[in-house]
Amino acid sequence: VSDQVEQDHYMSKLSELLAVSKDALLSKLQQQPDPSQNRPKKINTGRPAPTDKSAIEYVKTQIHMLSLVLFHPKLRTYLEPISTDMLLGDQAKELLSFLKDNPTFDESPLTAPGLSSVADYVKMLLVVYEELYQELQAVELGYEIERLRNSIVRQYAKVQKQRIVVALQTADKTQEGVLLERTKQLDTLLNNYKGGA
Repeated sequence: VSDQVEQDHYMSKLSELLAVSKDALLSKLQQQPDPSQNRPKKINTGRPAPTDKSAIEYVKTQIHMLSLVLFHPKLRTYLEPISTDMLLGDQAKELLSFLKDNPTFDESPLTAPGLSSVADYVKMLLVVYEELYQELQAVELGYEIERLRNSIVRQYAKVQKQRIVVALQTADKTQEGVLLERTKQLDTLLNNYKGGA
């Protein structure tokens, strides 16, 4: 964004959404290469941008969780119940797949060839990590990643159950059985990860 007023507006909104100081975002932006360089084209995923408060909170939780597991390989065990269909956004899904496929990855994520397609997303996660988690002790990080993981599981299960309720209204007997089995699976998932706020 070349217009300074518009850029300031978006930085304020992004700062608020990510719970990261505006100064940290501005300093990271100033480190960026010349914007005239080739930038990846924005891909339309077919999903509308999150507009309701719960969707925004979900994305924020997902960003915080991914920032922790990206920079702390020992915390990646907490990703066990998280699948790509639980995350919103192609970059988040791609990063999750990479981390699950490479659980011991401990190089700089900013220069890793396997993360080049999500480099901007990784940079944003670095800012979030530095602003929120860099100074925390290992025990505090453990509590936080558990809380974030459980929140993702809980919110995902809630949305899936709402979809099942709607689908049950028009389901035949076969579909009803499948939907009820899915509900049981979601209940088991919730029971296994119900801690955290």
